Amino acid sequence: MFYLLLSSLPRPLHILVCNAGVCTQPWSLTEDGLESTFQSCHLGHFLLVQCLQEVLRRSAPARVVVVSSESHR
Repeated sequence: MFYLLLSSLPRPLHILVCNAGVCTQPWSLTEDGLESTFQSCHLGHFLLVQCLQEVLRRSAPARVVVVSSESHR
């Protein structure tokens, strides 16, 4: 359902900025057996871009920008 909602956006989407900003939660595994920060900051962005792929193509020229931080240091 979420995918259908995103793929039918009526307006163009020229830029999508994915910002990995979760770093203060305690270490834990998700139901999928993946580390929760990795899943929310990286795999979540991948899924969002995949769901919006048709909208981004229709909105050409469109860009996806992924930003990160050095908070791991």
